[in-house]
Amino acid sequence: MDNKLDAMDNKLINMDNKLINMDNKLINMDKKLINMGTDRNTMDIKLSAMDNKLIAMDNKLIAMDNKLNTMDNKLINMGTELKDQGSKVNDMGAELKGLGSKVNDMSAELKDLGSKVNDLGSKVNDLGSKVDKILEVVMDTS
Repeated sequence: MDNKLDAMDNKLINMDNKLINMDNKLINMDKKLINMGTDRNTMDIKLSAMDNKLIAMDNKLIAMDNKLNTMDNKLINMGTELKDQGSKVNDMGAELKGLGSKVNDMSAELKDLGSKVNDLGSKVNDLGSKVDKILEVVMDTS
């Protein structure tokens, strides 16, 4: 019977050792789970920091987009203003063309007047020559 008790004791010791090994494995698994939880918290913190950086970058992009929209609007306004000024320049060109025609007309009139003045000058010279001849004749007869 002692042998049977010893055999049972040995079996109980073996079972006890197996339970201790299982407890150790469970403890190791708990440690791994704790480490995984810590790692997950660390990752969550890093992901949160990355999210904050992405939000900041997104805000900068929105600000840049707003500036670009403002610049686009200014360029559109400048284009409209340049178009208006171009129309004014065209109008002024038409006016200058009209004035040029008037100047050409006046120039032709001045040429005509100049010719008439020259003709009149020639007639005055002729008349002066005749007056000189008449004065010579009058002076000779006196």
